[in-house]
Amino acid sequence: MRSCNCPVGTYLTPPGTQTCPESIGQLQKLIFQRQSSTVGYGTGTTILSEATWTAAKGLTETTPNDKIIISPFISGFTPELGKAKEYGSGNEVRDGIPIIFGTEPTKVTLKLFEPTDSVIRNLKTLACESISIGFVNEKGQIVCYPTVAASGLPDAGPGATTVYFGWPVNAFHVSDRFLGGLDGPDYVEISFSLKPGWSDYLDIITPTDFSGLDL
Repeated sequence: MRSCNCPVGTYLTPPGTQTCPESIGQLQKLIFQRQSSTVGYGTGTTILSEATWTAAKGLTETTPNDKIIISPFISGFTPELGKAKEYGSGNEVRDGIPIIFGTEPTKVTLKLFEPTDSVIRNLKTLACESISIGFVNEKGQIVCYPTVAASGLPDAGPGATTVYFGWPVNAFHVSDRFLGGLDGPDYVEISFSLKPGWSDYLDIITPTDFSGLDL
């Protein structure tokens, strides 16, 4: 399979002991930042503080790539499962079993109810940017991507020096307004794609002096 390392390891890697179940919960806000940011959301220490986020949201011309913007509340966050990317069937492959070439990207769709026209216009400008996206769940926790400060590689053991980012996304799109009429609210649909393997490294951060829902 193309996504595998070759040669493989000397022995099978144990999955590890799962002492607690982990679930992200309901995602209620999106965190946007340019992919070219070098500081992300901060370290394992600074990401916990409201002051870090207030400063990042307030950035302008000096360090524009590090600026963070937060979406209004979202609804109906629905990711498609990243299924196996397959080739072949029947007589064209051995025993009729498809060849696996990795994992399909994860397409995400969600709704933003009753947006103003200015919110729609501003969100549509993000389609012209190379952006990363992180998330805020219903508990106000930050869901983000942990990296090693020195290398930028994924951090399998997040701690105080970990630097956190959002996940790079592609095909970001904001629809035109759906008119709900008498029986429902107006809304726009937002969609984007996450790269295969996006959730292999993921951390859920609980802030110390604020809720992510208040950003």
